[in-house]
Amino acid sequence: MVSCFPFLLRWVIRWWQGSTILPLAIDAVAHQDRVVALAISVLYRGCAIPVAWHIVPAQTQGAWMPHILGLLDHLAPAIPAAWQTLVVVDRGLWSPTLWQDLRQRKLHPLVRIADGVAVRPAGHTRTVRPADLVSQPGQAWVGQAEVFGAEARPVATLLVVWGEGHQERWVLLTDLRPAEVATRWDGLRMWIALGFRALKSLGWQWQRTRRDEPERVARHWLVLAVATLWVVGCGTRDADAEQLGTTPDRIRVPPKAPTPEATSTAWSLFARGWSSARRQVGHGRIWKRLWLRPSKLPEPYPGIKMTVHRNPLPDILLERYIPL
Repeated sequence: MVSCFPFLLRWVIRWWQGSTILPLAIDAVAHQDRVVALAISVLYRGCAIPVAWHIVPAQTQGAWMPHILGLLDHLAPAIPAAWQTLVVVDRGLWSPTLWQDLRQRKLHPLVRIADGVAVRPAGHTRTVRPADLVSQPGQAWVGQAEVFGAEARPVATLLVVWGEGHQERWVLLTDLRPAEVATRWDGLRMWIALGFRALKSLGWQWQRTRRDEPERVARHWLVLAVATLWVVGCGTRDADAEQLGTTPDRIRVPPKAPTPEATSTAWSLFARGWSSARRQVGHGRIWKRLWLRPSKLPEPYPGIKMTVHRNPLPDILLERYIPL
């Protein structure tokens, strides 16, 4: 099974058009109280395409991190060295070992951490809390900082953002420069959630399966992963045809028109592809030429007041912590 993972990721990359930024996500999704899938997915236009996974019994004790690191071992050879790969990790899977492993592979972690963590902005002498940096909705703060406690990092880029209408702050940590960080990257978490919904209630109905033996579930996931890739490919071709004012059968190659912004939900793209795929199967044919045209990563929230903490540390010191 694991031998399929690099080929699956290469398949996604072969279809990937017009971008050398690859957003990945590491997360866990449970099937009732039976099994948990530790999954690495490619984030694409509001959806998530699984490319590697490990299934563990839900009630079994044991560390998850060795399984996740093993999945990265299988995927790493398939990631183009010249591409910028961003890896989104929720705080439930936070691990200093994972942070270090990603950086050694020259992958960029984007990790959500606890709102109450103690931080010390670079050049300051006292620690503060994220609430001291962003106190109300409509504000954001980004800069280099030391992070203390279980999530301790010597120096990393800290992003604290509280969007209008959101109930809480999002606190994110990455090794990218502050100028490379967008305040709406927290929106990538929604893409992960919608991708899991495509696997479950909005799509393949994984929640209805009676399979609970990990190896059988893993094989089932391979079918779901390939089906998801095919459906979003169909949805992309259909959406491109609509953008060009024509029908999908009249475009055989990826269009040169700009990729639409990521304004549609995962369900709209997934549903479009689902409908298109069912029509093809019903007529006894399938499209042989499909592609993916990733939209830009989420842009900063309009009108948000951003505070950029100017870095007082010399580059010679930052090279120890953050890649230039």
